[in-house]
Amino acid sequence: NESFISFMSGEGALKKSAGEKVTSVFNTRLFVNNLSYTVLKDELQSLFGLHGAIESVEIPLRKGGHGIALGYAYISFKE
Repeated sequence: NESFISFMSGEGALKKSAGEKVTSVFNTRLFVNNLSYTVLKDELQSLFGLHGAIESVEIPLRKGGHGIALGYAYISFKE
């Protein structure tokens, strides 16, 4: 019974068996869920910037919600 870890990207999934090392991942965009509705871009840049250079942080807002976040964000890393 092999276990697999899947890395999703715009070009498909890269899979590896448990114990193997992945050497490249195509996607540099990360989806982060279950965030506070008051989270700020600067907070996410500081936290995820520890893991690589950040290209952009997108926090979708509710329509007509006066700037209230939806509780998720997209973090794009520079390649």
